[in-house]
Amino acid sequence: MSQRQPLTVTVRQIPVTITASTLIAAVVLAWLFWPTWHQLLGISVAGAVAIAAAKVLIYLLSILGHEVAHAVVGRMLGRTVSYIRLTALGGVTGFERAGSKTAPAKARNGQWLIAAAGPLANATFALAWWIIGQVIGTPESVADLIASDVARTAAWLNGALAIFNAIPGLPLDGGQVLVQLVQRRGGRPSTALLTGAWAGRATSVIVLVVLIVPALLADGRPHSLRSVWAILIAMILWQGASEALPYARTLRAVTDLDPSALWKSVEVLPPATSMSEFERIAQQHATAEKLMVVGEPTDPSRWLRLEPQAFQTVPVSARGATQLSAVSVPLTVAVVQLTGLPSPCEHLLETSQGAEFIVESVGAGSYRGMSGHDLRQWIQSHVAQAR
Repeated sequence: MSQRQPLTVTVRQIPVTITASTLIAAVVLAWLFWPTWHQLLGISVAGAVAIAAAKVLIYLLSILGHEVAHAVVGRMLGRTVSYIRLTALGGVTGFERAGSKTAPAKARNGQWLIAAAGPLANATFALAWWIIGQVIGTPESVADLIASDVARTAAWLNGALAIFNAIPGLPLDGGQVLVQLVQRRGGRPSTALLTGAWAGRATSVIVLVVLIVPALLADGRPHSLRSVWAILIAMILWQGASEALPYARTLRAVTDLDPSALWKSVEVLPPATSMSEFERIAQQHATAEKLMVVGEPTDPSRWLRLEPQAFQTVPVSARGATQLSAVSVPLTVAVVQLTGLPSPCEHLLETSQGAEFIVESVGAGSYRGMSGHDLRQWIQSHVAQAR
């Protein structure tokens, strides 16, 4: 039985989930905030709790705004957003795999823009809240003091989120940008991932040093609450960075492999082709290493594949009048360009994640292709042999 999420709402067909850890963190933060106002100004408990709740709400909206920025830029580049999930220490925006039909080449090439959008959004929010604080000016009343403090807190939270997420180490957004920049400068995917992962591990160590060592030097012992947060953040960063290492090593293991034997010529049949005509063509190419798809040669992202079960349900007598488009389903296609790349197999595996079919143009309207499943099976067998 699957565990039910505490709160999920749908915004423009995107499920937005607030996890239990987020709600717990919100309660803890509110509990830490309200006594300050209650004791400092002597306002009622209800008023102090309301101020604390406002700050926590700003914290959650800042994280949500960060993730929405990822989603908006991803959609602008043609990516399909699967979900947004808010957690205690941040959020996650899920996209369809980069090799899928819904992720065109401009999206795969614009991964760094998607990653950079989150920190840039928080930096913009921080500037806006700082301006609001400046407009409020020197507080002349309790209301002004509360408004000024809320604005300063919002500016600080968003500034901290922007700076922290911009650190160039996985799994942070800055790490994603670093990986993309290394690849764009000609680095192999495995080198880019290893660079980002080790930078992330280094970041986790730096977090511990920055948050714990100063207190040790000043007081001879670490601040307990700060130490707990430092250890928790460092553990999450270390784990996130480490998750990229196995895949990076797999990419490195396939560096010298040559997948040439997997390529086959591709014949693109017009959607209006009848089933009878297809059977005739298939019989002619029965012994040829050829892959057949349905669609227009100029647009692989809209190609279809024949559905065998649907094909068999059509009586032989009706196949002459039945078009292939009627017995075909969408095909997830990754279009690659491997010419001149130092490690074609690495790039092939990296850019074809989630794709059923991988194609490369070999001329005007002509392609060669391979099955994504066949490629992954072939790579797994070679990696297993190497071990």
